[in-house]
Amino acid sequence: MTIHVLCFGHYSEAYPEPFTVELKAGATLYDALELLTKRDIQFENAKDYCRFAVNEVYAALSNPLSEGDTLAVLPPMSGG
Repeated sequence: MTIHVLCFGHYSEAYPEPFTVELKAGATLYDALELLTKRDIQFENAKDYCRFAVNEVYAALSNPLSEGDTLAVLPPMSGG
């Protein structure tokens, strides 16, 4: 299945545009992160400190993904 990935914060410097990844049917958000880490080592610790949204709803690592879902990677941000 194909999902779309949107990166925010410092991840958007390397990935300013949405991109797609291919996953096996029945994959979870955790599986998607494992694949992203294989693609780029900067995602290695994302599951420990980022929040994630699937189709604009916050999601847990155990969240199952479906064809066409959009996964947003949301690192912590500060500012005023």
